[in-house]
Amino acid sequence: MMTFLVNALILLIIAGVIGEERAHSGKAIGFRSIALVMLGAYTFTHLSMGENGVIDYHVIAQIVTGISFVGAGLIFKDNGVHNLTTAILVWTMASVGVLLGLNKVLEAIVVSVLIFLVLSYKKRNTWKKKDFITERNLLFPILRY
Repeated sequence: MMTFLVNALILLIIAGVIGEERAHSGKAIGFRSIALVMLGAYTFTHLSMGENGVIDYHVIAQIVTGISFVGAGLIFKDNGVHNLTTAILVWTMASVGVLLGLNKVLEAIVVSVLIFLVLSYKKRNTWKKKDFITERNLLFPILRY
């Protein structure tokens, strides 16, 4: 029971960090949506673990399917494609919830840090040819920001 509570607290911290980044960027999805997606995936994964530690991977497959439908609803609206990054974020944050449900805390934290770094990378509206030529820009694009 203590592991469940500690992992749930870690989940809320991760959701807070990612949610704050999205709110700071002015995006529609924030802490509540991210936390609920992660909590749902976490809870279903935790429930899928049997007494002997045997995992029912069918439940995890259904989480992926269900979150994919949520993502499709976010993407296809108003006769066009919108919110693609938001839909992918929902799907990816569900995977972090699954990792926590499997008690893979270190992996969940690493994936969350990578998600944060990707979301923090701001694209430029215009690129100059010289930006692509320098070795520093090719190898370490995140360091420019």
